Amino acid sequence: MQIYLNAQPEIVEYKLGENYLNEGKYNEAITKFTKALELNKSYDYAYLNRGVAYAKMGKKEEAFADFNSAIQNNPQLEAAYLNRGRLLIEMMKLQEAKKDLEKLINMTPTNANAYTDLGIIASKENNPQKAIEYYDKALTYNANLEIALYNRATTKLELKDFDGSIKDFNNIIGAHPTTKLNYYHRGLAKLGKKDKAGALADFNKEIELNPEFNLSYLNRASISIDQAKYKEAIVDYDKSEQLGYKEFTLYFNRALAKAKIGDKDAAIVDLDKSIAINPNNDASYNERGNLRFQKGNPKGAYEDFDKSYQLNSKNDLALLNKGNAALALRDYKGAVEIFTQALTLRPDDVKVKERLAVAKSASQDYAGAIILFSDLIAKDDKNEGFYFNRGFAYTRVKDFVKAEEDFNKVLSINPKHADTYFNRGILKSMTGKNQEALKDLEEALKLNPNNMTALVNKGIVRINLKDFTGGCEDLKAALAKGAKEAESFITKFCK
Repeated sequence: MQIYLNAQPEIVEYKLGENYLNEGKYNEAITKFTKALELNKSYDYAYLNRGVAYAKMGKKEEAFADFNSAIQNNPQLEAAYLNRGRLLIEMMKLQEAKKDLEKLINMTPTNANAYTDLGIIASKENNPQKAIEYYDKALTYNANLEIALYNRATTKLELKDFDGSIKDFNNIIGAHPTTKLNYYHRGLAKLGKKDKAGALADFNKEIELNPEFNLSYLNRASISIDQAKYKEAIVDYDKSEQLGYKEFTLYFNRALAKAKIGDKDAAIVDLDKSIAINPNNDASYNERGNLRFQKGNPKGAYEDFDKSYQLNSKNDLALLNKGNAALALRDYKGAVEIFTQALTLRPDDVKVKERLAVAKSASQDYAGAIILFSDLIAKDDKNEGFYFNRGFAYTRVKDFVKAEEDFNKVLSINPKHADTYFNRGILKSMTGKNQEALKDLEEALKLNPNNMTALVNKGIVRINLKDFTGGCEDLKAALAKGAKEAESFITKFCK
Protein backbone atom coordinates (compact mmCIF):
# COMPACT_ATOMS: atom_id res chain seq x y z
CA MET A 1 0.00 0.00 0.00
CA GLN A 2 1.30 3.43 -0.96
CA ILE A 3 2.24 5.78 1.92
CA TYR A 4 1.38 9.47 1.54
CA LEU A 5 3.76 11.97 3.19
CA ASN A 6 3.12 15.65 3.87
CA ALA A 7 -0.50 15.35 2.66
CA GLN A 8 -3.61 16.78 4.25
CA PRO A 9 -5.26 14.21 6.57
CA GLU A 10 -8.46 13.95 4.49
CA ILE A 11 -6.37 13.26 1.37
CA VAL A 12 -4.49 10.50 3.18
CA GLU A 13 -7.80 8.88 4.19
CA TYR A 14 -9.20 9.35 0.70
CA LYS A 15 -6.16 7.75 -0.99
CA LEU A 16 -6.31 4.79 1.38
CA GLY A 17 -9.98 4.39 0.53
CA GLU A 18 -9.18 4.58 -3.16
CA ASN A 19 -6.64 1.76 -2.78
CA TYR A 20 -9.21 -0.38 -0.97
CA LEU A 21 -11.79 0.37 -3.68
CA ASN A 22 -9.40 -0.77 -6.40
CA GLU A 23 -8.75 -3.96 -4.43
CA GLY A 24 -12.45 -4.69 -4.12
CA LYS A 25 -12.44 -4.19 -0.33
CA TYR A 26 -15.58 -2.10 -0.28
CA ASN A 27 -16.28 -1.99 3.47
CA GLU A 28 -12.74 -0.81 4.19
CA ALA A 29 -12.99 1.73 1.35
CA ILE A 30 -16.25 3.11 2.76
CA THR A 31 -14.67 3.48 6.19
CA LYS A 32 -11.76 5.49 4.78
CA PHE A 33 -13.94 7.70 2.56
CA THR A 34 -16.19 8.38 5.55
CA LYS A 35 -13.16 9.48 7.61
CA ALA A 36 -12.08 11.76 4.78
CA LEU A 37 -15.56 13.32 4.77
CA GLU A 38 -15.50 13.76 8.52
CA LEU A 39 -12.36 15.82 7.98
CA ASN A 40 -13.73 17.67 4.94
CA LYS A 41 -17.52 17.65 4.48
CA SER A 42 -17.26 19.12 0.96
CA TYR A 43 -14.81 16.53 -0.40
CA ASP A 44 -16.55 15.77 -3.73
CA TYR A 45 -14.35 12.81 -4.77
CA ALA A 46 -14.82 11.15 -1.38
CA TYR A 47 -18.61 11.26 -1.92
CA LEU A 48 -18.18 10.01 -5.47
CA ASN A 49 -16.03 7.02 -4.63
CA ARG A 50 -17.93 6.12 -1.47
CA GLY A 51 -20.99 6.06 -3.73
CA VAL A 52 -19.15 3.74 -6.10
CA ALA A 53 -18.29 1.41 -3.21
CA TYR A 54 -21.91 1.42 -2.01
CA ALA A 55 -23.10 0.68 -5.55
CA LYS A 56 -20.67 -2.25 -5.81
CA MET A 57 -22.22 -3.67 -2.62
CA GLY A 58 -25.74 -3.24 -3.96
CA LYS A 59 -26.60 -0.43 -1.55
CA LYS A 60 -28.32 1.72 -4.14
CA GLU A 61 -29.98 4.27 -1.86
CA GLU A 62 -26.72 5.06 -0.07
CA ALA A 63 -24.88 5.26 -3.39
CA PHE A 64 -27.53 7.58 -4.84
CA ALA A 65 -27.27 9.91 -1.85
CA ASP A 66 -23.47 10.08 -2.18
CA PHE A 67 -23.60 10.82 -5.92
CA ASN A 68 -26.07 13.62 -5.19
CA SER A 69 -23.71 15.04 -2.56
CA ALA A 70 -20.77 14.86 -4.94
CA ILE A 71 -22.72 16.86 -7.55
CA GLN A 72 -23.95 19.37 -4.97
CA ASN A 73 -20.38 20.00 -3.93
CA ASN A 74 -19.05 20.05 -7.50
CA PRO A 75 -21.66 20.51 -10.27
CA GLN A 76 -18.92 19.98 -12.86
CA LEU A 77 -17.86 16.55 -11.58
CA GLU A 78 -18.51 14.48 -14.71
CA ALA A 79 -17.85 11.09 -13.09
CA ALA A 80 -20.65 11.75 -10.59
CA TYR A 81 -23.20 12.27 -13.37
CA LEU A 82 -21.96 9.15 -15.15
CA ASN A 83 -22.16 6.97 -12.05
CA ARG A 84 -25.50 8.37 -10.93
CA GLY A 85 -26.85 7.82 -14.45
CA ARG A 86 -25.71 4.21 -14.38
CA LEU A 87 -27.24 3.67 -10.95
CA LEU A 88 -30.53 5.14 -12.17
CA ILE A 89 -30.44 2.70 -15.10
CA GLU A 90 -30.08 -0.17 -12.63
CA MET A 91 -33.04 1.25 -10.70
CA MET A 92 -34.99 1.44 -14.01
CA LYS A 93 -35.44 5.20 -13.60
CA LEU A 94 -34.58 5.65 -17.24
CA GLN A 95 -35.77 9.18 -17.82
CA GLU A 96 -33.81 10.48 -14.83
CA ALA A 97 -30.76 8.56 -16.00
CA LYS A 98 -31.12 10.06 -19.46
CA LYS A 99 -31.06 13.58 -17.99
CA ASP A 100 -27.77 12.88 -16.18
CA LEU A 101 -26.17 11.44 -19.30
CA GLU A 102 -27.37 14.27 -21.52
CA LYS A 103 -26.05 16.74 -18.94
CA LEU A 104 -22.69 14.97 -19.14
CA ILE A 105 -22.70 15.20 -22.97
CA ASN A 106 -23.44 18.90 -22.75
CA MET A 107 -20.36 19.22 -20.57
CA THR A 108 -18.21 16.98 -22.78
CA PRO A 109 -19.76 16.27 -26.21
CA THR A 110 -17.17 13.57 -26.93
CA ASN A 111 -17.91 11.45 -23.84
CA ALA A 112 -18.12 7.95 -25.32
CA ASN A 113 -19.24 6.37 -22.02
CA ALA A 114 -22.27 8.63 -21.86
CA TYR A 115 -23.34 7.68 -25.39
CA THR A 116 -22.85 4.01 -24.54
CA ASP A 117 -25.12 4.29 -21.50
CA LEU A 118 -27.74 6.14 -23.57
CA GLY A 119 -27.60 3.15 -25.91
CA ILE A 120 -28.29 0.86 -22.96
CA ILE A 121 -31.32 3.00 -22.05
CA ALA A 122 -32.60 2.81 -25.64
CA SER A 123 -32.29 -0.99 -25.56
CA LYS A 124 -34.25 -1.14 -22.31
CA GLU A 125 -36.89 1.03 -23.95
CA ASN A 126 -37.12 -1.54 -26.78
CA ASN A 127 -35.60 0.81 -29.32
CA PRO A 128 -32.65 -1.19 -30.68
CA GLN A 129 -32.17 1.00 -33.74
CA LYS A 130 -31.74 4.07 -31.53
CA ALA A 131 -29.39 2.08 -29.33
CA ILE A 132 -27.16 1.34 -32.31
CA GLU A 133 -27.07 5.04 -33.17
CA TYR A 134 -25.77 5.80 -29.68
CA TYR A 135 -23.19 2.99 -29.84
CA ASP A 136 -22.03 4.27 -33.24
CA LYS A 137 -21.59 7.71 -31.68
CA ALA A 138 -19.66 6.29 -28.74
CA LEU A 139 -17.33 4.41 -31.08
CA THR A 140 -16.81 7.55 -33.13
CA TYR A 141 -15.18 9.11 -30.08
CA ASN A 142 -13.52 5.96 -28.76
CA ALA A 143 -13.10 3.22 -31.35
CA ASN A 144 -11.63 0.87 -28.75
CA LEU A 145 -14.46 1.13 -26.20
CA GLU A 146 -15.16 -2.57 -25.78
CA ILE A 147 -18.53 -2.22 -24.00
CA ALA A 148 -19.91 -0.06 -26.83
CA LEU A 149 -18.66 -2.49 -29.46
CA TYR A 150 -20.00 -5.48 -27.52
CA ASN A 151 -23.41 -3.87 -26.98
CA ARG A 152 -23.63 -2.87 -30.63
CA ALA A 153 -22.76 -6.42 -31.67
CA THR A 154 -25.41 -7.98 -29.42
CA THR A 155 -28.01 -5.42 -30.53
CA LYS A 156 -27.28 -6.21 -34.18
CA LEU A 157 -27.72 -9.87 -33.27
CA GLU A 158 -31.12 -9.02 -31.78
CA LEU A 159 -32.05 -7.25 -35.03
CA LYS A 160 -30.86 -10.26 -37.04
CA ASP A 161 -28.10 -8.23 -38.66
CA PHE A 162 -25.90 -11.28 -38.43
CA ASP A 163 -23.15 -10.03 -40.73
CA GLY A 164 -22.85 -6.75 -38.80
CA SER A 165 -22.84 -8.61 -35.49
CA ILE A 166 -20.13 -11.02 -36.64
CA LYS A 167 -18.00 -8.13 -37.90
CA ASP A 168 -18.18 -6.39 -34.51
CA PHE A 169 -17.40 -9.57 -32.61
CA ASN A 170 -14.46 -10.25 -34.93
CA ASN A 171 -13.05 -6.86 -33.93
CA ILE A 172 -13.61 -7.52 -30.22
CA ILE A 173 -12.11 -11.01 -30.38
CA GLY A 174 -9.15 -9.69 -32.34
CA ALA A 175 -8.40 -7.26 -29.53
CA HIS A 176 -9.51 -9.48 -26.63
CA PRO A 177 -9.22 -13.13 -27.70
CA THR A 178 -9.83 -14.59 -24.23
CA THR A 179 -12.76 -12.46 -23.07
CA LYS A 180 -15.83 -14.50 -22.12
CA LEU A 181 -19.14 -14.48 -24.02
CA ASN A 182 -17.80 -13.02 -27.26
CA TYR A 183 -17.41 -16.42 -28.92
CA TYR A 184 -20.83 -17.48 -27.64
CA HIS A 185 -22.61 -14.50 -29.15
CA ARG A 186 -20.67 -14.74 -32.40
CA GLY A 187 -21.73 -18.37 -32.49
CA LEU A 188 -25.37 -17.30 -32.23
CA ALA A 189 -24.87 -14.88 -35.13
CA LYS A 190 -23.30 -17.66 -37.19
CA LEU A 191 -26.24 -19.90 -36.37
CA GLY A 192 -28.47 -17.13 -37.69
CA LYS A 193 -26.57 -17.36 -40.97
CA LYS A 194 -26.91 -21.17 -40.88
CA ASP A 195 -23.14 -21.48 -40.55
CA LYS A 196 -23.37 -24.43 -38.18
CA ALA A 197 -19.72 -25.39 -38.51
CA GLY A 198 -18.63 -21.87 -37.60
CA ALA A 199 -21.14 -21.68 -34.75
CA LEU A 200 -19.98 -25.03 -33.40
CA ALA A 201 -16.37 -23.87 -33.41
CA ASP A 202 -17.34 -20.73 -31.47
CA PHE A 203 -19.41 -22.65 -28.90
CA ASN A 204 -16.50 -25.04 -28.43
CA LYS A 205 -14.14 -22.10 -27.89
CA GLU A 206 -16.53 -20.47 -25.43
CA ILE A 207 -16.76 -23.74 -23.46
CA GLU A 208 -12.96 -23.88 -23.40
CA LEU A 209 -12.73 -20.33 -22.01
CA ASN A 210 -15.90 -20.40 -19.92
CA PRO A 211 -16.80 -23.99 -19.01
CA GLU A 212 -19.43 -22.95 -16.45
CA PHE A 213 -21.61 -21.06 -18.96
CA ASN A 214 -24.65 -23.27 -19.52
CA LEU A 215 -26.00 -21.64 -22.69
CA SER A 216 -22.98 -22.71 -24.74
CA TYR A 217 -23.81 -26.36 -24.06
CA LEU A 218 -27.49 -25.72 -24.77
CA ASN A 219 -26.79 -24.24 -28.20
CA ARG A 220 -24.15 -26.80 -29.06
CA ALA A 221 -26.76 -29.45 -28.32
CA SER A 222 -29.13 -27.86 -30.85
CA ILE A 223 -26.46 -28.25 -33.54
CA SER A 224 -25.96 -31.89 -32.57
CA ILE A 225 -29.70 -32.50 -32.99
CA ASP A 226 -29.61 -30.95 -36.47
CA GLN A 227 -26.75 -33.31 -37.29
CA ALA A 228 -28.69 -36.30 -35.87
CA LYS A 229 -26.07 -36.71 -33.12
CA TYR A 230 -28.71 -37.28 -30.48
CA LYS A 231 -26.53 -38.88 -27.82
CA GLU A 232 -24.05 -35.99 -28.00
CA ALA A 233 -26.95 -33.55 -27.74
CA ILE A 234 -28.25 -35.30 -24.62
CA VAL A 235 -24.82 -35.07 -22.98
CA ASP A 236 -24.76 -31.31 -23.60
CA TYR A 237 -28.33 -30.83 -22.40
CA ASP A 238 -27.42 -32.75 -19.22
CA LYS A 239 -24.39 -30.50 -18.69
CA SER A 240 -26.46 -27.36 -19.24
CA GLU A 241 -28.98 -28.59 -16.69
CA GLN A 242 -26.20 -29.39 -14.18
CA LEU A 243 -24.97 -25.80 -14.58
CA GLY A 244 -28.37 -24.44 -13.64
CA TYR A 245 -30.33 -24.11 -16.87
CA LYS A 246 -33.72 -25.63 -16.09
CA GLU A 247 -36.00 -24.00 -18.62
CA PHE A 248 -38.66 -25.29 -20.98
CA THR A 249 -36.37 -25.28 -24.03
CA LEU A 250 -33.91 -27.72 -22.49
CA TYR A 251 -36.47 -30.30 -21.38
CA PHE A 252 -38.51 -30.12 -24.59
CA ASN A 253 -35.51 -30.51 -26.91
CA ARG A 254 -33.84 -33.16 -24.77
CA ALA A 255 -37.11 -35.09 -24.91
CA LEU A 256 -36.99 -34.97 -28.72
CA ALA A 257 -33.40 -36.27 -28.65
CA LYS A 258 -34.27 -39.08 -26.22
CA ALA A 259 -37.25 -40.06 -28.35
CA LYS A 260 -34.95 -40.28 -31.39
CA ILE A 261 -32.73 -42.85 -29.66
CA GLY A 262 -35.78 -44.83 -28.52
CA ASP A 263 -35.71 -43.87 -24.85
CA LYS A 264 -39.43 -43.09 -24.76
CA ASP A 265 -39.85 -43.27 -20.98
CA ALA A 266 -37.08 -40.73 -20.36
CA ALA A 267 -38.47 -38.54 -23.13
CA ILE A 268 -41.90 -38.54 -21.46
CA VAL A 269 -40.30 -37.54 -18.15
CA ASP A 270 -38.67 -34.54 -19.84
CA LEU A 271 -41.93 -33.58 -21.52
CA ASP A 272 -43.63 -33.76 -18.13
CA LYS A 273 -41.06 -31.25 -16.90
CA SER A 274 -41.48 -28.98 -19.92
CA ILE A 275 -45.26 -28.99 -19.36
CA ALA A 276 -44.82 -28.20 -15.67
CA ILE A 277 -42.73 -25.16 -16.63
CA ASN A 278 -44.95 -24.06 -19.51
CA PRO A 279 -48.39 -25.69 -19.37
CA ASN A 280 -49.58 -23.66 -22.35
CA ASN A 281 -47.22 -25.02 -24.99
CA ASP A 282 -49.23 -27.13 -27.41
CA ALA A 283 -46.15 -28.82 -28.94
CA SER A 284 -45.23 -30.50 -25.63
CA TYR A 285 -48.62 -32.19 -25.36
CA ASN A 286 -48.52 -33.26 -29.01
CA GLU A 287 -45.05 -34.81 -28.61
CA ARG A 288 -45.99 -36.56 -25.37
CA GLY A 289 -49.15 -37.82 -27.05
CA ASN A 290 -47.07 -39.34 -29.85
CA LEU A 291 -44.87 -41.14 -27.34
CA ARG A 292 -47.83 -42.38 -25.31
CA PHE A 293 -49.44 -43.65 -28.50
CA GLN A 294 -46.26 -45.49 -29.47
CA LYS A 295 -46.12 -47.05 -26.00
CA GLY A 296 -49.64 -48.44 -26.37
CA ASN A 297 -51.46 -45.84 -24.30
CA PRO A 298 -54.06 -44.44 -26.75
CA LYS A 299 -56.20 -43.01 -23.94
CA GLY A 300 -53.33 -40.92 -22.56
CA ALA A 301 -52.35 -39.99 -26.10
CA TYR A 302 -55.91 -38.89 -26.90
CA GLU A 303 -55.96 -36.62 -23.82
CA ASP A 304 -52.64 -35.04 -24.83
CA PHE A 305 -53.66 -34.47 -28.45
CA ASP A 306 -56.95 -32.98 -27.28
CA LYS A 307 -55.13 -30.61 -24.92
CA SER A 308 -52.68 -29.64 -27.65
CA TYR A 309 -55.52 -28.74 -29.98
CA GLN A 310 -57.37 -26.83 -27.25
CA LEU A 311 -54.27 -24.69 -26.73
CA ASN A 312 -53.75 -24.09 -30.44
CA SER A 313 -56.71 -24.54 -32.75
CA LYS A 314 -54.34 -24.06 -35.70
CA ASN A 315 -52.42 -27.18 -34.73
CA ASP A 316 -54.15 -29.44 -37.24
CA LEU A 317 -51.47 -32.10 -36.72
CA ALA A 318 -52.65 -32.50 -33.12
CA LEU A 319 -56.22 -32.85 -34.40
CA LEU A 320 -55.14 -35.51 -36.89
CA ASN A 321 -53.27 -37.37 -34.15
CA LYS A 322 -56.33 -37.14 -31.90
CA GLY A 323 -58.35 -38.82 -34.64
CA ASN A 324 -55.83 -41.66 -34.88
CA ALA A 325 -56.01 -42.11 -31.10
CA ALA A 326 -59.82 -42.23 -31.32
CA LEU A 327 -59.51 -44.98 -33.95
CA ALA A 328 -57.17 -46.92 -31.66
CA LEU A 329 -59.73 -46.54 -28.84
CA ARG A 330 -62.42 -47.84 -31.25
CA ASP A 331 -64.32 -44.62 -30.92
CA TYR A 332 -65.09 -44.74 -34.61
CA LYS A 333 -67.88 -42.18 -34.66
CA GLY A 334 -65.68 -39.82 -32.66
CA ALA A 335 -62.87 -40.42 -35.15
CA VAL A 336 -65.22 -39.56 -38.04
CA GLU A 337 -66.13 -36.26 -36.36
CA ILE A 338 -62.47 -35.41 -35.70
CA PHE A 339 -61.26 -36.23 -39.21
CA THR A 340 -64.21 -34.35 -40.72
CA GLN A 341 -63.12 -31.31 -38.71
CA ALA A 342 -59.49 -31.86 -39.75
CA LEU A 343 -60.57 -31.97 -43.39
CA THR A 344 -62.02 -28.46 -43.07
CA LEU A 345 -58.55 -27.31 -41.99
CA ARG A 346 -56.72 -29.38 -44.61
CA PRO A 347 -59.20 -29.74 -47.49
CA ASP A 348 -56.56 -30.97 -49.94
CA ASP A 349 -54.68 -33.24 -47.54
CA VAL A 350 -54.72 -36.80 -48.88
CA LYS A 351 -53.73 -38.25 -45.52
CA VAL A 352 -56.66 -36.61 -43.71
CA LYS A 353 -59.14 -37.78 -46.33
CA GLU A 354 -57.71 -41.30 -46.18
CA ARG A 355 -58.02 -41.40 -42.38
CA LEU A 356 -61.60 -40.13 -42.60
CA ALA A 357 -62.40 -42.88 -45.11
CA VAL A 358 -60.88 -45.50 -42.78
CA ALA A 359 -62.88 -44.10 -39.85
CA LYS A 360 -66.12 -44.20 -41.87
CA SER A 361 -65.44 -47.79 -42.83
CA ALA A 362 -64.72 -48.70 -39.20
CA SER A 363 -67.97 -47.01 -38.13
CA GLN A 364 -69.79 -49.11 -40.78
CA ASP A 365 -70.49 -46.15 -43.04
CA TYR A 366 -69.22 -48.18 -45.96
CA ALA A 367 -70.98 -46.08 -48.58
CA GLY A 368 -69.29 -42.95 -47.26
CA ALA A 369 -65.94 -44.74 -47.20
CA ILE A 370 -66.37 -45.89 -50.81
CA ILE A 371 -67.07 -42.33 -51.96
CA LEU A 372 -63.94 -41.00 -50.25
CA PHE A 373 -61.68 -43.82 -51.45
CA SER A 374 -63.02 -43.37 -54.98
CA ASP A 375 -62.13 -39.68 -54.83
CA LEU A 376 -58.64 -40.55 -53.61
CA ILE A 377 -58.17 -43.13 -56.37
CA ALA A 378 -59.22 -40.57 -58.96
CA LYS A 379 -56.25 -38.46 -57.85
CA ASP A 380 -53.81 -41.34 -57.32
CA ASP A 381 -54.58 -44.57 -59.15
CA LYS A 382 -51.33 -46.23 -58.09
CA ASN A 383 -52.01 -46.31 -54.34
CA GLU A 384 -52.58 -49.93 -53.33
CA GLY A 385 -53.97 -48.91 -49.93
CA PHE A 386 -56.84 -46.96 -51.46
CA TYR A 387 -57.91 -49.93 -53.59
CA PHE A 388 -57.52 -52.36 -50.72
CA ASN A 389 -59.68 -50.33 -48.33
CA ARG A 390 -62.33 -49.65 -50.96
CA GLY A 391 -62.36 -53.35 -51.80
CA PHE A 392 -62.93 -54.14 -48.13
CA ALA A 393 -65.83 -51.65 -48.02
CA TYR A 394 -67.35 -53.13 -51.20
CA THR A 395 -67.16 -56.55 -49.55
CA ARG A 396 -69.15 -55.23 -46.59
CA VAL A 397 -71.93 -53.90 -48.81
CA LYS A 398 -71.86 -57.22 -50.72
CA ASP A 399 -70.75 -55.70 -53.99
CA PHE A 400 -68.44 -58.64 -54.56
CA VAL A 401 -67.69 -57.91 -58.19
CA LYS A 402 -66.28 -54.44 -57.46
CA ALA A 403 -64.53 -55.77 -54.35
CA GLU A 404 -62.74 -58.41 -56.41
CA GLU A 405 -61.80 -55.82 -59.04
CA ASP A 406 -60.20 -53.68 -56.35
CA PHE A 407 -58.33 -56.62 -54.81
CA ASN A 408 -57.08 -57.60 -58.29
CA LYS A 409 -55.86 -54.04 -58.78
CA VAL A 410 -53.94 -54.15 -55.49
CA LEU A 411 -52.14 -57.31 -56.56
CA SER A 412 -51.29 -55.83 -59.94
CA ILE A 413 -49.55 -52.99 -58.07
CA ASN A 414 -48.06 -55.18 -55.33
CA PRO A 415 -48.03 -58.96 -55.93
CA LYS A 416 -46.73 -59.53 -52.39
CA HIS A 417 -49.69 -57.93 -50.55
CA ALA A 418 -50.56 -60.75 -48.12
CA ASP A 419 -53.71 -59.15 -46.71
CA THR A 420 -55.18 -58.81 -50.19
CA TYR A 421 -54.73 -62.50 -50.92
CA PHE A 422 -56.40 -63.23 -47.60
CA ASN A 423 -59.36 -60.90 -48.21
CA ARG A 424 -59.79 -62.01 -51.81
CA GLY A 425 -59.68 -65.59 -50.61
CA ILE A 426 -62.48 -64.91 -48.11
CA LEU A 427 -64.46 -63.09 -50.83
CA LYS A 428 -64.13 -66.02 -53.26
CA SER A 429 -65.12 -68.44 -50.54
CA MET A 430 -68.26 -66.37 -49.89
CA THR A 431 -69.12 -66.48 -53.60
CA GLY A 432 -68.57 -70.24 -53.86
CA LYS A 433 -65.22 -70.07 -55.70
CA ASN A 434 -63.58 -72.44 -53.24
CA GLN A 435 -60.76 -73.67 -55.49
CA GLU A 436 -59.69 -70.10 -56.24
CA ALA A 437 -60.18 -69.19 -52.58
CA LEU A 438 -57.85 -72.02 -51.56
CA LYS A 439 -55.10 -70.71 -53.83
CA ASP A 440 -55.43 -67.19 -52.41
CA LEU A 441 -55.36 -68.38 -48.80
CA GLU A 442 -52.32 -70.57 -49.48
CA GLU A 443 -50.54 -67.54 -51.00
CA ALA A 444 -51.54 -65.40 -48.02
CA LEU A 445 -49.98 -67.95 -45.67
CA LYS A 446 -46.79 -68.12 -47.73
CA LEU A 447 -46.42 -64.37 -47.37
CA ASN A 448 -47.54 -64.31 -43.74
CA PRO A 449 -47.28 -67.69 -41.99
CA ASN A 450 -48.51 -66.19 -38.70
CA ASN A 451 -51.98 -65.34 -40.04
CA MET A 452 -53.93 -67.98 -38.13
CA THR A 453 -57.26 -66.61 -39.35
CA ALA A 454 -56.10 -67.41 -42.88
CA LEU A 455 -55.19 -70.94 -41.74
CA VAL A 456 -58.61 -71.45 -40.16
CA ASN A 457 -60.35 -70.28 -43.34
CA LYS A 458 -58.10 -72.44 -45.47
CA GLY A 459 -59.22 -75.41 -43.38
CA ILE A 460 -62.88 -74.50 -43.85
CA VAL A 461 -62.41 -74.09 -47.63
CA ARG A 462 -60.74 -77.53 -47.84
CA ILE A 463 -63.67 -79.02 -45.96
CA ASN A 464 -66.03 -77.28 -48.41
CA LEU A 465 -64.03 -79.02 -51.15
CA LYS A 466 -64.60 -82.37 -49.32
CA ASP A 467 -60.94 -82.56 -48.26
CA PHE A 468 -61.86 -83.29 -44.63
CA THR A 469 -58.44 -84.74 -43.75
CA GLY A 470 -56.54 -81.69 -45.02
CA GLY A 471 -59.12 -79.29 -43.65
CA CYS A 472 -58.99 -80.81 -40.18
CA GLU A 473 -55.18 -80.77 -40.22
CA ASP A 474 -55.31 -77.00 -40.91
CA LEU A 475 -57.90 -76.38 -38.22
CA LYS A 476 -56.00 -78.39 -35.60
CA ALA A 477 -52.74 -76.65 -36.50
CA ALA A 478 -54.44 -73.27 -36.11
CA LEU A 479 -55.91 -74.25 -32.75
CA ALA A 480 -52.50 -75.45 -31.54
CA LYS A 481 -51.18 -71.95 -32.33
CA GLY A 482 -53.91 -70.20 -30.35
CA ALA A 483 -56.72 -69.74 -32.90
CA LYS A 484 -59.69 -70.52 -30.63
CA GLU A 485 -62.16 -69.91 -33.47
CA ALA A 486 -61.02 -73.23 -35.00
CA GLU A 487 -62.45 -75.21 -32.08
CA SER A 488 -66.13 -75.14 -33.11
CA PHE A 489 -65.28 -76.25 -36.67
CA ILE A 490 -63.14 -79.10 -35.36
CA THR A 491 -66.02 -80.24 -33.14
CA LYS A 492 -68.42 -80.09 -36.10
CA PHE A 493 -66.32 -81.56 -38.92
CA CYS A 494 -63.37 -83.45 -37.44
CA LYS A 495 -64.64 -86.70 -35.87
